[in-house]
Amino acid sequence: MVRHWYAERPRGRRAKAALNGFGALLTGVSAVVVTATEFTEGAWLIVVALPLLVLAFEKIHRAYAEIGERLELGRIPGAPRRSRSVVVVPVSGLSRLTSQALTAARSLGDEVLAVTVTHPSPEDRDAAEALRRDWELWKPGVELVELSSETGSLGRPLSAYVRKPAQRAVRRDTDAVICRLRFRITAEAR
Repeated sequence: MVRHWYAERPRGRRAKAALNGFGALLTGVSAVVVTATEFTEGAWLIVVALPLLVLAFEKIHRAYAEIGERLELGRIPGAPRRSRSVVVVPVSGLSRLTSQALTAARSLGDEVLAVTVTHPSPEDRDAAEALRRDWELWKPGVELVELSSETGSLGRPLSAYVRKPAQRAVRRDTDAVICRLRFRITAEAR
């Protein structure tokens, strides 16, 4: 409060600052006396825990301040600008949902890639061949990329594809979005 009174500079600030300073002095003295007399009976915990809590709160405050600085909070941001983006749509077969997902993806980015993940099983190879054949007949104007995976995983091959620049999915200064779209099918859409 002493700092507050000197920062605000209201009338009578010296008397108020002196009173607050005297109160802080008495509080400090009593805290030292109580801590010294009760140290072995548990006051040591306060001596240890309180500075640790203060340090933790300071670290959290600094982290939030840094995040606010990065987000430029409190400042007027620059004008929005268009940036190049690639939208990756996982596909396992052709359906109306596939068509709607590709339509939505085209509205989100500059380049849309349909990606299917194939596994080594004979059934999966047959399904992948059928998808490839149907895709060529359908000609949606979107490239179909086939990724192979030894495991049943879909996420890892997709994220590995997006991260590898040599595979063309993501170039420098490009945002990549892997779509997981939900569509409500209503009576009017049927």
